Amino acid sequence: MINENKSAGRYIVSFNASKFPSGIYYYKIKAGSYESIRKMMLIK
Repeated sequence: MINENKSAGRYIVSFNASKFPSGIYYYKIKAGSYESIRKMMLIK
């Protein structure tokens, strides 16, 4: 889990899903007043 404040800019975040089963996962991105919930499909 990544839960930290960062200054403005572009970032790349690595996600190690080796211990998670295949399925649909939801993630949330928050930036100031902007908030977005998206879904990700993990297929192994």
